[in-house]
Amino acid sequence: MATETTLRKKNIQSIATKILLQIIAKRGNTLWVPKIPPNLGETMMIAFESAKAGSNTTLAMCATVSSVFSSIYSTTMSYSSIDSKFNVMVNLTLKGVDAYCQKNKEIPSEVIIFNSSTSNDQIVMFQEYYIKKLRSKLDEAYRGKSIAITMVMINLKTCERFFTEGDKYVSNVPAGTLISTGIVSNFYDFFVVSQASNKGSTVPNHYKVIYSNSKL
Repeated sequence: MATETTLRKKNIQSIATKILLQIIAKRGNTLWVPKIPPNLGETMMIAFESAKAGSNTTLAMCATVSSVFSSIYSTTMSYSSIDSKFNVMVNLTLKGVDAYCQKNKEIPSEVIIFNSSTSNDQIVMFQEYYIKKLRSKLDEAYRGKSIAITMVMINLKTCERFFTEGDKYVSNVPAGTLISTGIVSNFYDFFVVSQASNKGSTVPNHYKVIYSNSKL
């Protein structure tokens, strides 16, 4: 009955197309490829997310391992104290870089790392206990080869809202709007509106670069 109802409401060709796309994706093929600028050809992106269960916290890492960011490598590790968190982050990052090397037979020239926003005190800890140690480990593992690192903190729960004023009404700014002057700090931070909305107000994401030795 559920299948008959679905077929009556939707075009059969549309349903078949979506099923086919799922099959293609699950076989490891690429459905869509973004247009990558030439200077990002050997760049990988890494993102972290954590979940707490009892006294342990599981940290998950997802890393891109292709030049068009279409293939990923993911893994997890657990830690029980804040002291071991940064060591776990370093180990996961090294695994991601190693996965990139195995797939591409070369190291990435740029590694862009994303993490949920934290307090200013913890930012100092990230710089001191994660980035500094990661740079040392990468230099040790890939002697004579330089990997540039950029780390970005992302705040998804912002109170700022941005609008554009027309002739008769005020509306949300278009998806893809970048705000990098005026209300941002003197540090390397910016807002991006990543979605469009016809109702209510869109919530921008706040990005803050806490470290970069990149030449991009």
